[in-house]
Amino acid sequence: MTTPRRIGLVADVQYADLDDREEARFRSSLDRLEGVLARFAAAGVERVVQLGDVIEGHDDAAESARDLDRVL
Repeated sequence: MTTPRRIGLVADVQYADLDDREEARFRSSLDRLEGVLARFAAAGVERVVQLGDVIEGHDDAAESARDLDRVL
């Protein structure tokens, strides 16, 4: 019998170097993601699947690329 593997699911990191709006807390999403990943590691999660938007995105492709690099 094999040991069950643990998989963590994350949805909508939605990071952006943008001011917050309504319920979106763009800049603090990286801190929240780091906290979730630490909890996954403590729980023995072996793989993480990201299910939603990684970044919010900008009109400028270079700014979006910088945001994506920060998340990855």
